[in-house]
Amino acid sequence: MKRLAVMLSTVLLCCAFAAQAQVQGFSGKYTSPETTDESPSMASLSGRLYIAWKGVDSPPHLNVMVSTNGGHSFGNKTTSGETSGSAPSLATHRGRLFIAWRGLPNNQLNVAEVTVDASGSPGALVRKYTSAETSTSGPVLMSTGNDLFITWRGVGNNQLNVARVDVR
Repeated sequence: MKRLAVMLSTVLLCCAFAAQAQVQGFSGKYTSPETTDESPSMASLSGRLYIAWKGVDSPPHLNVMVSTNGGHSFGNKTTSGETSGSAPSLATHRGRLFIAWRGLPNNQLNVAEVTVDASGSPGALVRKYTSAETSTSGPVLMSTGNDLFITWRGVGNNQLNVARVDVR
């Protein structure tokens, strides 16, 4: 009975918190002059916001910019030599910024670290890993704090795939 009471109080506490965490809308919209034909990706590192997107150039290159003022403006754009047919994904992991993308023309999945200088400006993609895994859509990165994960849709079977990214 005591266990049931603890479980019920936990459920009630969770429900009370969930009721307080209601989305109220959007504010402080920033519209960039940059363009893309895919969804951008965002991540936060050291109080800065980073946005990554696939360019509309031919072939479409990966781009990253930073905001140091809470998303009111972005700048210090870096354009990588890497190309992708799909939107990239950004994630922060253990104090570092990572990007994942589907490479062109081979559709192979790639993960690299985005260098960040002392001012927070994004730089080169380094320590790139190219997997034998392929996809016809962009992957997604996510960190649990301890582990970095990548997920993607398989080729030919549309199955969902998840793997741990080995970061050293």
